[in-house]
Amino acid sequence: MSLTVTPAHLRTLLASPAEDPVLYIDTEATPTLDIWAAAHVSHHAVITHRDELTDWIGEQPTDDDLAETLDELQTAIDEKAAALA
Repeated sequence: MSLTVTPAHLRTLLASPAEDPVLYIDTEATPTLDIWAAAHVSHHAVITHRDELTDWIGEQPTDDDLAETLDELQTAIDEKAAALA
């Protein structure tokens, strides 16, 4: 399974109106990255919570801030995807 995180995923997570939104791997059909409330997502599929991301890059990150996080998040996604496969 090949999933690639983008700055758009992170911006969507930061802007989400959901309570405690998370970036997670949705494995319902074809695996994809998605954003939803943590209460509705298996903790095994969660990559990061919005609060974790804002602790890491701040409330108003620049494009450079987002780009700096992509490699580390991609590693987490690759590891999680392998575990879920």
